[in-house]
Amino acid sequence: MSLPLEAAYVPLRARPIPRPGDAQDKMAAQSLPRPRSRGDAGEKTEPDERERDSDIDLNQVLGLGNRLVIIGGPGSGKTTVLLHMAWALASSLLTGQAEPAQSRLGLAVVATSELPLPIFVPLASFARFRRELPANAPARERALTHFISYHLIRKQADVDLPDDFFVQLLRDGRPVILLLDGLDEVANEEERAEVRASVEELVSGQERMRVVVTCRTIAYRSGGTALGVRFREIAVQPLDFEQHVVPMVRQAYACIHPQDADLRSERVQELLGGIRRLEDDRRARLGDDAQVLVDSPLMVRLLLIVQVNNRTLPDGRAELFDKAISALLQVDYGREQADIRELASDWKVFRDMAQHLAFHMHQQGRDQGREIGERALQKVLREEAEFRPHIDRFLSHARQRGSVLEERQGAYRFIHLAFQEFLVARYLREVTGDEGRDAILAVLGDRLDDPWWREPILLLAGYRASNAAKSARDFLGALARFGGEPNAQFSAAELAGTAALEWRECGEATRGGCARRIVELLGDESTLLGARPVVRARAGDVLSALGDPRFDQERFWLPADDGREDLEAAAKGDRVVRGGAWGFDRSDARCAYRSVAHPDSDPFVGFRVVLRSSPDE
Repeated sequence: MSLPLEAAYVPLRARPIPRPGDAQDKMAAQSLPRPRSRGDAGEKTEPDERERDSDIDLNQVLGLGNRLVIIGGPGSGKTTVLLHMAWALASSLLTGQAEPAQSRLGLAVVATSELPLPIFVPLASFARFRRELPANAPARERALTHFISYHLIRKQADVDLPDDFFVQLLRDGRPVILLLDGLDEVANEEERAEVRASVEELVSGQERMRVVVTCRTIAYRSGGTALGVRFREIAVQPLDFEQHVVPMVRQAYACIHPQDADLRSERVQELLGGIRRLEDDRRARLGDDAQVLVDSPLMVRLLLIVQVNNRTLPDGRAELFDKAISALLQVDYGREQADIRELASDWKVFRDMAQHLAFHMHQQGRDQGREIGERALQKVLREEAEFRPHIDRFLSHARQRGSVLEERQGAYRFIHLAFQEFLVARYLREVTGDEGRDAILAVLGDRLDDPWWREPILLLAGYRASNAAKSARDFLGALARFGGEPNAQFSAAELAGTAALEWRECGEATRGGCARRIVELLGDESTLLGARPVVRARAGDVLSALGDPRFDQERFWLPADDGREDLEAAAKGDRVVRGGAWGFDRSDARCAYRSVAHPDSDPFVGFRVVLRSSPDE
């Protein structure tokens, strides 16, 4: 089913990030005398705009300047924002009316001739275009202006335009807005730096040209990705339940059931109630400060997909992704259940092919593991004889419907990294796991402290838990005691503890075993000093959530007799230098100590000792 952008779009919140020179400008402005106002006479006035750091609606960002970078996490809605901008501007230009550009984008439009022409450009396609050019290609063919003309005329527009139409348009300084999507989707840091340089070269000297770039936060702030200081960073904020999730669900179901108000209301309440239960259960397991699960448009979309197809919501992330992928791989021809037809002979093998491909891609690492060319994809799938008869149909399915895999000018990627990560977890359980638990641990051996593999490992634990509880408990116990060198040992114990916290039914024995393993590692001086501070700190956080067994419940959660010396050492700071960690029960914390980092190797965050003689003091 299709959700029209103009009907289903909900403006998100964004936070403008101050630029390096903003603080100096603000100080200089504050030092200047201000004209007398009503506020000087004691009346309330609005604070100066420069003193505000409040969030704004993301569809109002065009008023912040001509050079913008929208950054945010995966699935946070960055691409949809650009598509919404393009739709609003194109609609006004085509009709000659100020609406919807005026109300949807907050533009003070006097005449539609003042509106910029929106040009949407996927930067990953530009990088691939440059990569495939012959080595002796003229320099002008590597320029972003040349690609824009090539991309729009040859690939997108069925109109008779000269090959250099958009080159001339951009060169002449006509009012345009470049919507450059997915700087983070460029394959590696070296290519991202080249694309970034191409963007800066294009806009240099073009003061009237508006440019909006999107990029994942982590990718933008690493390597040579960040654009020059004239680009203003706008950070997409997590969803607020009432302000964003509720209207997203309501507007989606208004498109799904436009003629049946009662059914629409019923399904809306079911889904919103299910989301509330998911969040309540998560806080009960992880504490009140646990990160919200449904914090992005992608997660709302996943829940919609699962509810529409399954009528209920699962409790865990892994089960949620499993149901979402199954739903995405099935073809729905009608709104009524009786009219739904599944490609029963294909969708399950498609899922197996997708997980095989996901595991292969993930093994390539963060830089190269996000997309794959068609020839390489076919080669990977031909490794399994059972896949060979289905490859052409699998690729056709991806090109025509997108599903979990999408094609962009000959290259393929999963529509969201979260799907790739879950399918990696599923592969480890269903394929590698056929050889036993030790085979899975052997694959994870040198990847335990690699952030690129963190989510697949946690999802693996969740997927096992949703299918075989005893096997999952055994796996967490083995994972907690796995690892060779100190970083791997701490990471394995922390991952096992995190997975135990996320799994509501894992049991106190499993959680206790994970907590005791972390305490054991903290008590081994050689292991403690051999691990990176950030790894120790993460383990300390998990220990505090699990409940530190070194504190005695019968002594008001003070350390047991043999722990007094440790507490005294902590108070004197000896343990801070050693980088140890105490945990505590967040729900009933009467004694807490934790050192976050070794002061000689990382910025020292600090430690705290909280003592209460009774629960009421």
